[in-house]
This record gives sequence, structure tokens and C-alpha cells, in this order.
Amino acid sequence: MYPLYILSLVITIPLWHYINDRSLNYYDLIKNVFLLQNIIPGSGNGYNYPSWSISAELWVNIALLYFLFKKNSAPIAIILCFASILVWFSSAENISHAHSEEVFLTTVGFFRCVAGISAGVVTYKAFAYVNTRRCDNQEKSYLRQSVWTLLEFLAITAVILCIYVQRLQLHYVAVLIMPIVIFIFALNGGWLSSLLSWRGVARIGAYSYGVYLLHVPVLFSFRAVGIMEHRGNDLLDGFTVLLVATLLSIPVYHWLERPALRMVKGFVVKV
Repeated sequence: MYPLYILSLVITIPLWHYINDRSLNYYDLIKNVFLLQNIIPGSGNGYNYPSWSISAELWVNIALLYFLFKKNSAPIAIILCFASILVWFSSAENISHAHSEEVFLTTVGFFRCVAGISAGVVTYKAFAYVNTRRCDNQEKSYLRQSVWTLLEFLAITAVILCIYVQRLQLHYVAVLIMPIVIFIFALNGGWLSSLLSWRGVARIGAYSYGVYLLHVPVLFSFRAVGIMEHRGNDLLDGFTVLLVATLLSIPVYHWLERPALRMVKGFVVKV
């Protein structure tokens, strides 16, 4: 994760300063290098905007993940999740896009990640419980697969509604909806989950982290050369940025991200 993040940061910083016509702030630079931009208030979302979540997730994982995965920790995870949501809701002026607002000596983004990771732990424990009690040699009947496919379709519909139908205000509870969606698809009971588990589709998932980190540098690059300064077609611009970021993420995954993952796994095995 970190090597690709540093690569994206090295690309983004000069572009960010060129577009915004600002000089380099070394304090902000240090916070971004050590992924503290969304832990220490006052840094905004960082130079590469999506990295706000990586900053918060890294330190939340270090602080909580081992503790939350211990036996019988699900009730504590549930309490942490809802307590963090209450802090998030009570502190943010714009709940749907609140990341860097200061609260309790840190940021709202930190509490968003605490809520998300706690919900993820509960989801994992629920999946493990259900999965161990399923009969592995039981054949999937047509009716069973149809019911699961309907549930998967409803889950995707809920995600789409959270993202695009603002008047329903569902994005406020997305942190609670997404664990349910993940749980439904993790059980792999329907045709949609079977499609997503296909090797070709799974490979796209392997490239997604690169797309996530590289799409802002790609957008900044276009703007630096005078493209997309005045976005007349948001859909076309978005598709272009997504396409270029996806094409770049493929060699980056094979030449940087995958070797780094292998090195980390080898170190963990030795330890």
C-alpha cells in the first residue's frame, strides 16, 4: 500500500502546487508523507484527496484492529460503531462529505473510519459464524440461487440509491448499509456474487487501489495542460479520467504493488 501511495504523492504534489499556485508547506508535506493528514486537524484532505481515508484507516487499524478481532469482541465493535456515528453526526456540518473537520483533537474522518472498521469486524464475525454452519456439500438449488440473487440485486440497488438519490438521504447511513451488502455477497449464494468471484473480474479488483490513488493525479495532469479546466461534460470527463487511471494502474500493480505485497508477506512469515 505505502509504496504506491508515495508514488502517487510524488506525482500529485507538484501538480497540486502548480494548479493552486502555492508554495510548498513543509509541515503539510511531513504530515502527508507519514499519513497524518487526516489525523492531525488543519490539513484538509491532503494533496492527493482520496488519501484522507488511507490516513485515517491506517491509524485506526493500528489502534483497534487486533483488539477488535479478539474473541467475543463483537459487542464492543457494535458499541464503537454507533458511538462513532453519533460523534460524526453531531460534529459535522456536511455529514455526507465530512473528512477533515476537527473534533476531539482529531478529525471527523477518523471517527468515520472507526465506525466503518468496527462495522466491518462485526460483518466478518457474522460471516464466519454463518459460514461455518453451512453444509459445504449441499448443492445450490435453482430457488435458493434465485432468492440470493434477488437479495444481491436489492443490495446493489441500495448502494446506488445511497450514491445517486440524494433526496432519500441514505448516504447518512451508508456505513450501516455497506456491511450488510458485503455480508450478502460474501456468502456467494447468488449468480451476481458468482460473477464477481470470476477470476477476470477479481483481477479488476486487484487494480482498484491503483485507480483510487491515481485518478486525482490523472485529473490534475489534465488540468495542468489545460484540459478539463471548465468541465462541460462531467460524464465524459469522469470516464476519461477513470479509463486513464485504470490503464496506469495495471503496470503499477504488477511492477510496484504486487512485489511490495510479496515482500511484506515474506517478512510477516519470517516474523
